[in-house]
Amino acid sequence: MAIGVKINGTKATEGFLVTPAGKTSFPATIALDGATKTTTATLRVHSATAQVALSPASITGKQTATLTAKTQSGKKNDITLTVEVGGKVVATIPFTAVSNPRIRFMGRYQARFATDNDFYNDPRGTDQGWNFALDGEPDFVPAKNNVPLKRNQPVGRVIRFHDPVTLRSHVAPIGVFVTSIEGDTATGIVECSAGDPVIGEKVSLGPNTYYASNRPQNPADPPPFENWQVGQEPLECFEVHVGKRLSGKSKELTDRPQASGFAQLTAKELQDYGIPPLTQFSAQRRQTLLDDYTALSPADRTGTPAGRNLATRIAHLGGSKQFNIPSKAPTLSAGWTGREIYDGKVNDAVKVTPGDSQLMKFFAAHTAFSFSAKFFQFHSDEQCARVDGRIGVLTKTLLTRAPEKPLPLQA
Repeated sequence: MAIGVKINGTKATEGFLVTPAGKTSFPATIALDGATKTTTATLRVHSATAQVALSPASITGKQTATLTAKTQSGKKNDITLTVEVGGKVVATIPFTAVSNPRIRFMGRYQARFATDNDFYNDPRGTDQGWNFALDGEPDFVPAKNNVPLKRNQPVGRVIRFHDPVTLRSHVAPIGVFVTSIEGDTATGIVECSAGDPVIGEKVSLGPNTYYASNRPQNPADPPPFENWQVGQEPLECFEVHVGKRLSGKSKELTDRPQASGFAQLTAKELQDYGIPPLTQFSAQRRQTLLDDYTALSPADRTGTPAGRNLATRIAHLGGSKQFNIPSKAPTLSAGWTGREIYDGKVNDAVKVTPGDSQLMKFFAAHTAFSFSAKFFQFHSDEQCARVDGRIGVLTKTLLTRAPEKPLPLQA
């Protein structure tokens, strides 16, 4: 077996180091992978700009060494760890020493709720709105207690980063995960996609987090304790969890992540995220569902939930003259190409369990964190969208990152 290197207990071909917070340092653990009990390796480190310390310079078998940064790198991968066995180099690992490291997370999520002209707590959506529930799918909200009369009251409309409710056919899986560690060097921000076990962990918002616009209101209901314009709503019942390593929520109402406006994704964002034109996506989905509908017998098209559900979905994608399916309200085009960025604090009931994570050891040295996330590319046939976010130690810079000046909401 070839001999490799484990960084903080994880096999990796690159790593990162965290610069000290005050007098506290955060050494990375270096171990051999695939070595026998008698395998001895010589370790050497070279750094172009950062001050780093390696101890010891030789390890055998399951022994470990530590690599510690005292200052940040000038640029990515300007630190090199070389591992030699028997006079031969068996591994060369680039490292970057960063300050102010953040968790970067991305993925797809599910959000089921009534929209626009429907009352915010409508259980299934009507022809007045553009989001809809199908036969066999649960309601968007519970039958009772679906008006938020106080803080931290579960009311349905849950934002699910994992464990979707009845994911529809031909809809890609959901799931939000830590994708990298982001940090600062002397010349700018870098991302490291390996070198710490927190990378790959699930990120979730807890069981009850929802968008708290609470408009429009059903006049037969008591007024909710808050309501907000679209593009300004907070995340109510907010929690955040990173595997079992980090959890917390917001202490005050004003600490909750809140949208800073609705804006269109830039051309670069559309390209970077690989978002196709809405007309193209909807046409392809419509044809896929029409193929499924055509495969059903005439009796099953109208006499079974599967047939009726396909017809409903096809209707919201433009309908079909061939099958006499009239068109219904399509998804909101601005929801596909638009974005909302939510910034807030994680400063209550905070729990950090570092384990073997260098990044989490840095987090454990602090008590409050920032949450910033971009929510975008929602489609009503999928009832899913995407999120791109960061969690970091609370600083003014991290908390006030905001989108460009909001553009008018486009129907």
